[in-house]
Amino acid sequence: MNIIRGVVNVFNEPRISSLLPRTKEKLSSFISSLNGELDADNIAYKLSYDHLLSRDIDWIKSNGQCLDILQQKLSTIPHAGRGAFSQTFIAKGETVIIAPLLHLMDSDSTYIYPLDFDDNGKPSRNDDNDDFIGRQLITNYCFGHDESSMLLCPQTNALLINHCSTRYDYGGDCAKYNKNDDSSLRGANAFIRWSDWDVDTKSWLNMTMDEIVNQVKRGKRGLSFEVVASRDIYPGDEVSR
Repeated sequence: MNIIRGVVNVFNEPRISSLLPRTKEKLSSFISSLNGELDADNIAYKLSYDHLLSRDIDWIKSNGQCLDILQQKLSTIPHAGRGAFSQTFIAKGETVIIAPLLHLMDSDSTYIYPLDFDDNGKPSRNDDNDDFIGRQLITNYCFGHDESSMLLCPQTNALLINHCSTRYDYGGDCAKYNKNDDSSLRGANAFIRWSDWDVDTKSWLNMTMDEIVNQVKRGKRGLSFEVVASRDIYPGDEVSR
């Protein structure tokens, strides 16, 4: 088994190697557990399942975060595309959804440039051309700042939440909220903040940019958002920020 694990590591797949049984006895037990179903999908499933950290229902209720509260549907806001709609009642101050973040350290890498073509008609990128023609679609769903090269992109349905403001008529549910006589019920019904649930976020917020870059190069991720209800949200409401 050590030989097999070593071969996998040589091909830069240490994560796969870590799933393999470590001894001959464990390998025999694993093969027996397959019940003769030796197809790739069953083997992959069993390898993954055997490494899951089992938690009981009480632990999950106390420590878990629900990801299916939001349902994606066509937004009520014209031209906004898809939107996020609540499937349950969410009280003011409760977490709507968590948002672990993908860290893109160089926002310039999202620029789209014109293609050049060689004599054989084969296309190639021309990154030396300053006349970029746009940005990749992912940037529409990421958070950034003019004074930073980093983009933070939600990895849950939080990315579907559209903007709502009292300063502009976005239409749809946003316009409906803004017609309320009670000013506290106007505008967005949720807001974004740095997460309390992700234990790494607090320490990452104290890092320098160089430190974050080094962590990301090592395949680490540490910053997370959470979306919080700024007023009661009812089933079927479109969530906005």
